[in-house]
Amino acid sequence: MTITARLQLSDGSYADDPNILVAGFKGDECRGIASPDPDENPVLDGLIYLSIGSNESSGEMITFKAYLPDEGIIVDLDQELEFIANIGHGTIAEPFVFTFETEEIDLEIVSVEALADITVAYGTALEDVPLPEMVEVTLDNGSTTDLDVPGMVAHQPTMAKRPAPTPLKGRLPCPKASSTPQTLLRKPM
Repeated sequence: MTITARLQLSDGSYADDPNILVAGFKGDECRGIASPDPDENPVLDGLIYLSIGSNESSGEMITFKAYLPDEGIIVDLDQELEFIANIGHGTIAEPFVFTFETEEIDLEIVSVEALADITVAYGTALEDVPLPEMVEVTLDNGSTTDLDVPGMVAHQPTMAKRPAPTPLKGRLPCPKASSTPQTLLRKPM
């Protein structure tokens, strides 16, 4: 069985990231796997060419899942198809559309990579402090993501009357559906 498809994301757009995986299953057994195929032609961009195999000629129900690497999650797709040998679903002109229900994902940041101390001359303006662009954080589902460091500096620190270490305080701008626990507020020096 072959399927020419698109994966509709929660925002209504169609996936074109080749790192996304779409797979067909009979129970826990994977029967086929494919990724969106990037193409400069908008008609072909993001098409998924999925082949499903079986030792039976028909009758098995195939369920589908997708791995979304940006979120670090696997989602159950809404569609289910009966396996029939030599049957195709979808075409390039009218692809089969995979969808999934979005649910609130509650992820917490469990660790933040160590940032090196930065030493600057007394009186250096905050905008001139050479902050790293990104910091890697680990989420409670084990995935990691990079967050924007300059965006986390919330305010101008109060400068000491003489040179002294001055912490820059702020909150990490968390990815969608995640939060920073109070115990992990980062105070880079």
